[in-house]
Amino acid sequence: MANVKTTEELGYRPLPEDEYDSYLARLAGMVRGGAYRSDMLAYLASAEEYIGVSKPAGNKEAFLDAVVKLFGQD
Repeated sequence: MANVKTTEELGYRPLPEDEYDSYLARLAGMVRGGAYRSDMLAYLASAEEYIGVSKPAGNKEAFLDAVVKLFGQD
């Protein structure tokens, strides 16, 4: 693995650091693509179910608001 460049050397992340980055990348793509809010909330709910979050720690609406603010095209 010595020939594999690190994130710092490349200046970007070639692969997600972990599975949670993958979920965020998908959600960011949905925001940028103009997906319906209801579809994005459904995606978050399915991701929670898939990873086995029995009692989500936060509010999906507030999280989605933050993601839209970060990745939206205002």
